[in-house]
Amino acid sequence: MDNPTGTINSLYQYENIEDNILNKLKKLRQHYPERFPLSIHVLATVHDTIDGEWQQRLRQAMEQRNRVSIFLIPYQMSNFNWIVVIIKFKTDGQVERAEFIDPLRESNLDIDKLQIQFGEIYPGIILQPRSIRKQEDREKSIELTIETLLKLAEEYQTTNINDLHDKTIGDQNASDRLNKEKGSFPILTANGGDRKISPLNIHELFRLIKKVNSTVYTIKKKDIIFFLGLTGSGKSTTIHFLAGSKMIEIEVRGLYHIAPVEINNPDLKYITTSPFVKSETRYITSVEVKLKNTNGLTKESIILCDSPGFEDTSGPEVDIANGLGIVNVIKVCTSVKPVVVISYKSIRDQIEAFSYIFTKFPEKEKDTIHAFIKEIHRKLKDDETSDKSFMFLLEDILQKTRQGARVLDPINDKHETILDELIKSIAIDHPENVFQFSITGKSKTTLQEQLTKHQLNIRSATERSEYELVKYRLDQLKCLNDLLGQHDIEQVYNDCLRHINRYLSEEYERGISAMKRCLMSQTSLNDEDIRQYQICIDHAKLAKEVQENHLGIEVISSTAFIEDLNRQVDLMLLDVREKDVDDISIRMSLEKIKTILNAFPDLDSKKLDNICQVLLEKLDSLVVSFKKSISSNKFDEAASHITKLYRAIDVLQDHLDREEIKAKYVQLKEYFLHHVNDCLGKL
Repeated sequence: MDNPTGTINSLYQYENIEDNILNKLKKLRQHYPERFPLSIHVLATVHDTIDGEWQQRLRQAMEQRNRVSIFLIPYQMSNFNWIVVIIKFKTDGQVERAEFIDPLRESNLDIDKLQIQFGEIYPGIILQPRSIRKQEDREKSIELTIETLLKLAEEYQTTNINDLHDKTIGDQNASDRLNKEKGSFPILTANGGDRKISPLNIHELFRLIKKVNSTVYTIKKKDIIFFLGLTGSGKSTTIHFLAGSKMIEIEVRGLYHIAPVEINNPDLKYITTSPFVKSETRYITSVEVKLKNTNGLTKESIILCDSPGFEDTSGPEVDIANGLGIVNVIKVCTSVKPVVVISYKSIRDQIEAFSYIFTKFPEKEKDTIHAFIKEIHRKLKDDETSDKSFMFLLEDILQKTRQGARVLDPINDKHETILDELIKSIAIDHPENVFQFSITGKSKTTLQEQLTKHQLNIRSATERSEYELVKYRLDQLKCLNDLLGQHDIEQVYNDCLRHINRYLSEEYERGISAMKRCLMSQTSLNDEDIRQYQICIDHAKLAKEVQENHLGIEVISSTAFIEDLNRQVDLMLLDVREKDVDDISIRMSLEKIKTILNAFPDLDSKKLDNICQVLLEKLDSLVVSFKKSISSNKFDEAASHITKLYRAIDVLQDHLDREEIKAKYVQLKEYFLHHVNDCLGKL
């Protein structure tokens, strides 16, 4: 038989997990003080059931941070499921690293909720899960958590990691430069002031879209009921009610709220509710309801889909992901029944969101809904009546509420009855042909602002030749365009490509023109000329990934610089070949060619050897011509030949063997003297 006293003691022990951590940490520091030079703070346990306690601990860490410091925060969820969060601060007070340890295989941790609340205190920082061996046993999982935590705390002492898990830009120098410039924006953004720097958090947008895509697989070729409405209208509460959760009215921070207390459907763990006008749903979530459990007789099951609210309070990322998600989800369904949920408060504020299900209405107001809508219809302004889609919806609601509106009471109503009515209602077949992507005007403005920021940022990075950053931003634009298919995104993306292409082409023209002037002029080629040309080549190499992934083959590549240099060298060699060996310009040309070949190993070094061989042959030809002229007593020609050979000694001495040329010159003099002596001997 189990020992109840031992169980209670065990639970009590882990209820005070921070004391356990402190004691073990103290022992480690006593034995190995050199391993723990940094200050480590263990904060009181966060209880998931206590509203605001998690944020309170995060603020406490922010207030107590001092230089480089580490904070450990135990976090207890229901059923004695524990995690521990570890945060390291840098010298400047910024978060360097943040992770959490969750060792339980069947954990009930809501990671999104944890991250969202973490992001409210530390905007732009991702709280990363630490890879750990998962446990089935809760007590062993807590022991493993503490063991891993202490090892991690020691690891944090010796590492200095700016961005270990979310390094989105390979070139950290480019990232640092980006964050220093007021006209640029950080990798991850938050609300408030950072919204001015980066209006749209693209990382968060992609994360939410990924979440939506995971929902797509669960509803493919299914019949769904899709709940739409403003934030706070009661969509999540309605889904809990229809899925069979027991609902009661509770008070939360002074506000009355209908909340689920008995949740039998495991899919509902991702459907959270609150009394506040703040979205609890950040992405589309599906809940499968087995109708045999709800006394329904028409189908085996039905899929209920929750969605973030229209004009969602969580920002444009949620709105855009929601707009895209609705279309993506609906496209894969067999049929869809859209249900717009409207609350008592929102009917007075937003007439655009009228629905066939009304929530949160007082009992005495239920019978006045039709009359209230009719009065709104009568008082519409001209610009409102000109919206045909809106008028069609409003008149349809008037028609269908004539005999009474469907008002939802999650506490007293029978969910089976309402669910069966929804199932039997007319569905939209082939919804992929009906629904189109749409976002609010505010989100469109935010998206446009971010596109402008990206465009300016890409241009600025291009002019600094920070092409890894350029590629990073282009990747984002391309992904946005592929996901959203908006003309504005495609236009900005293509404009950026044209700008980069034009900039690279202009840099190419400037580079080869400058080198051509240096090679063809009578001035020397110096190290700075070489360095500038090499910079152009390096820039083109840095742009290689941008070219391969975005620009295509038309853009200038680094090989184009080498090819042009090859052509210039060939022209110079041709010029040298056509000149006399005593031409003073040959010396400078050969010196430039030698410098070029040494500086750029991709060029063919044999070209210099070949032209030197040609010059040697020209010298040998002079020797032959000199002898012929002497033999023919053409002494003027002979004088010209030997003079060229003499001058060639100085012109070619740095490229040919000077002593060998002098030997040829001496040979000609001796030949001439021998010829003169022969002539004198015959007199």
